[in-house]
Amino acid sequence: MTKIEFRNVYFRYHEDQNWIIEALNFTIEPGENVAIIGHNGSGKSTIAKLMMGLVYPQKGGAIFVDGQRVAEDHIWEIRQKIGMVFQNPETQFVGTTVRDDVAFGLENRGVPRAEMVDRIKKSLIDVGMDDYTLHEPHHLSGGQKQRVAIAGVMATEPDIVILDEATSMLDPIGRQEIAKVISRIIKQRRMTTVSITHDVKEVMQADRVIILKGGKLYQCLTPRQLLAGEYDWDYLGLTKPFVLSVKEKFEKYGYQFEHTPLNHEELIDALWTYNSKT
Repeated sequence: MTKIEFRNVYFRYHEDQNWIIEALNFTIEPGENVAIIGHNGSGKSTIAKLMMGLVYPQKGGAIFVDGQRVAEDHIWEIRQKIGMVFQNPETQFVGTTVRDDVAFGLENRGVPRAEMVDRIKKSLIDVGMDDYTLHEPHHLSGGQKQRVAIAGVMATEPDIVILDEATSMLDPIGRQEIAKVISRIIKQRRMTTVSITHDVKEVMQADRVIILKGGKLYQCLTPRQLLAGEYDWDYLGLTKPFVLSVKEKFEKYGYQFEHTPLNHEELIDALWTYNSKT
């Protein structure tokens, strides 16, 4: 179970530009599912790069993964603990078949062949792609490609998984299916999860939400607190949740909610409870 800490982190790609990440401090506890949101250009994807050690903090800031500082001299140990699912699954494909592609990360880690075979099989079963072992990844549908990319990451058994807009290139049905797959695997394996997302449904499933504004930490709160507050949803890069729109319409007609519902089930329960009392 792995903890992530950002301590006064600054970063910019060029010396003559403003800070993309500025004085950023936050902690993600072991086993937490944290969503990072904000408008385009707020620094979300840069945070993923910083966690992976693809770029490094500047101006004396530091990042720690499992107590170990993210730095060049031991970046290999850090990266072995982290798996990352990208927005475009094709950027992760290196094998000529689905099986070869899932095997790639295991080969790099020196996993014994017998164990590798078991992990590949289990990971493909977990994502519903065990019948496509010998298929070429580039001939799969968008949703199938993303499932294979997820299998490749999960096969390495990371302590932390970073989802960088992992469902944004899919249609609504595909997005929903992949989100369910990811959610189920994360719960089964109890991994620390960081979701960089514009999908409000993914945000509602998180334990905590980190809101970035101009590279700074704007707020850190729970999904329920986010729904209960007054926010410009367009500015956050999110579509206003359907349950919140329905709740607000009912409130105009005198309905009173004890708690802000997170999903359809809670909304129905709240309306049922209110009607029972009245």
